[in-house]
Amino acid sequence: MRQKAKATTLRMVGIVAGLMLALTVPSTASAQEAPFSADTSGGLGTAKSSAPSLNQGRGIMAGKDGLCNLGEFCLWYQPDFGGALIDFAGNDPNYFDDKFIASEFTVAQNTGSFLNGNPYSYVLGCIDVNYMGVCGYADPYGSPYGWYGNFVPQFDRLLVSHYFFGTGDPA
Repeated sequence: MRQKAKATTLRMVGIVAGLMLALTVPSTASAQEAPFSADTSGGLGTAKSSAPSLNQGRGIMAGKDGLCNLGEFCLWYQPDFGGALIDFAGNDPNYFDDKFIASEFTVAQNTGSFLNGNPYSYVLGCIDVNYMGVCGYADPYGSPYGWYGNFVPQFDRLLVSHYFFGTGDPA
C-alpha cells in the first residue's frame, strides 16, 4: 500500500512538473506561426480559420452523446473537424476503450482535430495512457489561441488520454 501511494505521488509530481514546463516555455514562433504550436510552447494543434459550431444551449454536458457542448473536449477522426466525433464531459485516462460516436473506430491514436469547449479549463492531451508520455495542451474555449484546430505532427493520430486542469475542472 505504501509503495502504491509513493508511485502515485511520483506520478503526480511528474505531471505537475510537465504542466509547469509546458506553461513556462517561451514562444519562439515566427509571424506566420501560431504561438501555441507544439514545437514552441506545448500546444496540441494549429488553428483553423473558423471553429466548428458548439452547442451553447442550456443542455447538460452529457459527454459521448455526439454533440459538442459548451464545457466539453471534442475530438474528430479527420482533420478540419471531419468524420466521426466524440465529446468528453470529463477526464479520460485511456481512449483505447472509447469509440467515436456511430463509428467502429477506436479513439486512441485516431484523432485528427480537436476543440476545447470549456471556457475555464485547459485540456492536457497525452500520447500515453494515464496522462503520461509527451503531452500538450489546448487553451480554454474563446482564448485568443489554441482552443481548436488540427493536431500538430507530434500529436496527430497519437492522442491516448486527456485531463482538464485550471479553474473549472469538470471531473
